Amino acid sequence: MTTQQFLPLSGTLQLCAGIGVIALFADGHDEQRLWQLALYAVLAAGALLRGLPGLLNAPEQRGLRWSLAGFFACGAVSALFAFSARHALLEMAMLLMLLLASLFIAQEISRNRTAGLALVLQTCAIGCAAYALKVALLYTAAVSNHIQPGVEIFAPGFSNYRFLNHAQTVALPLLVLLCVLVKSRIARCGVFALTAFWWALLFLTTGRGTMIGIAAGCVVALVLRRRHAYGYCKAMVVTACGGLAIYALLFALLPMALGLGPAGLLGAVAQRTAIDPTSARLPLWTRALELIAAHPVLGAGPMHFGHYAIDIQNGAHPHNWILQIGAEWGIPGLLFLCAAIGYALRSLLRTAPRIAAGDAGNQHMLAAWIAIGAAILVDGLVSGLLVMPVSQLWIALYIGCAAGWTLSLRGSGSGGERRRANLLPGAVLMLLAAAGIAIGVAPELPQRVRNEPLSAREAAMYNGYGHPRIWLAGYF
Repeated sequence: MTTQQFLPLSGTLQLCAGIGVIALFADGHDEQRLWQLALYAVLAAGALLRGLPGLLNAPEQRGLRWSLAGFFACGAVSALFAFSARHALLEMAMLLMLLLASLFIAQEISRNRTAGLALVLQTCAIGCAAYALKVALLYTAAVSNHIQPGVEIFAPGFSNYRFLNHAQTVALPLLVLLCVLVKSRIARCGVFALTAFWWALLFLTTGRGTMIGIAAGCVVALVLRRRHAYGYCKAMVVTACGGLAIYALLFALLPMALGLGPAGLLGAVAQRTAIDPTSARLPLWTRALELIAAHPVLGAGPMHFGHYAIDIQNGAHPHNWILQIGAEWGIPGLLFLCAAIGYALRSLLRTAPRIAAGDAGNQHMLAAWIAIGAAILVDGLVSGLLVMPVSQLWIALYIGCAAGWTLSLRGSGSGGERRRANLLPGAVLMLLAAAGIAIGVAPELPQRVRNEPLSAREAAMYNGYGHPRIWLAGYF
């Protein structure tokens, strides 16, 4: 890519590269969060220097614009009445920064659709390949030394292997999209092998929420796009079968041949599901419903679930995005967010008439954006992908790609005079989000940077386990 091509997509490249760097080099939840904060600072600086046009100022985006404004307004009011306004405003600022980063990426892709999406898919494939190599080396070292590989070696860098599954909810469908778009037969074989290996990682860690989410996404895509989504969904099934083959050969038969047991958790998934279908989430969901009943309008305050669930000792968030927003932001905030999601989906689906029936590339992309969006929403009903740093960045990348692609097809990608006159609101929101994050993390930041252990009082509160939210110590 030449310098002339690179500069208009610098933010997109920074986000993609940042995701890869975090996955490869960050060790644990807190380090991942520190990297995420640094990446947000870089993206915010770039957005302020280059300007963040009002991509939502078009008349057809009025409903989405006001829904998002209502959502954040509910969060702001809720934060003012919360137990800890600093923690509440920090959560709100983090989500606002995620949205603004997505709009910054959407701005770049809407103006450079072909080059931008190619950059995203190729950079993500390189990052996923590097991570796969890291896993393969750890696994090879274990079995060659006749050590039974634990599930944690298949998710290096993550405090919990489930957090890798949250990232896979977006990463796997993007890899499948690259599979169906790549032209070269050799390249297609390489991407297929990489995607199948990532499916094998999912089977090894048995991320049921991710599996169900991706399956639901394909069903939604088929229902909405019918034959136009068939090719993409077929590729999803074929690569998943390839992942099962890799799992059987490399992670079941090979260790058994060496006198070890099969690697991973796939063999026990049925038993685990039968014993506890909700994986101990029922007490969390019950507490969230209690908070909604106690604070139906304003909620308990953004990020405050952990404060009111210390006695449960099972999580600083309810593992369900609907219950999380309802309990923390209030029912009006939840309704505004659901309306924003509905308006965004409507905008995405309205691109369908603009795509020629024979335009396989854009048909695949529309199917992928629908499938990934549905997968995030479904997986988020049983997981915390909305609050974990790496999955947050993958979600921001997805929103940026889908929104930029939508805007470019609808003729909203050029920098017209109307949007040039709307730079100030975006800059103000970016500065407010950055200030909220800086103030919110300031008290804990030195301790997290130095990786200091918890105090005796904090250790007693956490009972030896991390309960991550912004930091691994998510209770306050």
